[in-house]
Amino acid sequence: MLRWKASLKPASGGGSTVTITDDFNRSDTLLELVATDEGWYWVNGRSSPDTMSVSSNKARITNSNDYTEYYADYNLGPDAEVQVTVTNEHPTRTSGSNVSARFTDRNNRYRVHRREDQGDWRLYKVVSGTQTEIGTRYSASPTPPYTLKLVCDGDQISVYIDGVLRIGPVTDTSITTGNYVAIGGYNNGSNRIEVDDFVASSL
Repeated sequence: MLRWKASLKPASGGGSTVTITDDFNRSDTLLELVATDEGWYWVNGRSSPDTMSVSSNKARITNSNDYTEYYADYNLGPDAEVQVTVTNEHPTRTSGSNVSARFTDRNNRYRVHRREDQGDWRLYKVVSGTQTEIGTRYSASPTPPYTLKLVCDGDQISVYIDGVLRIGPVTDTSITTGNYVAIGGYNNGSNRIEVDDFVASSL
């Protein structure tokens, strides 16, 4: 029987918010093969062999030259925020980590992505497979670990790095549906992109 731990917390306006988490503290295996402690599963959002795995209690891109996208199979609704702690990157290469919200599939979502070789974060809307950059890029090169958070609240889209607002709020109405959040990235080289301490909440 699956264990359930997702928490219900009071939200402003008298509603409620749901928070889901994953610390990846379980046996090493492909990310989608074992339920989280809260009972929900990760789903590979790409129709390809590229994968993420649990490795040493982190979520890690499995192979060199993998481009992965995994969504949390829990309906948070379109207004949500998602955060991970980036614990390992691959300096000087085209590797990068990302998080997505209002995720319907990889062709429809908001996504913030960092390319390590370019040293900046970029916010995108992806509509019917067409990716368009929105907002102003944020350039910096923090040393992992650092947190990366994307917030979709109505028509306001925001990106936080280590808890500080760095992109936005950007006003955009292109994507109003999509009930899931996602993590992913691209790995170029043997030093894997790696994240920990996933947390996502409805708003």
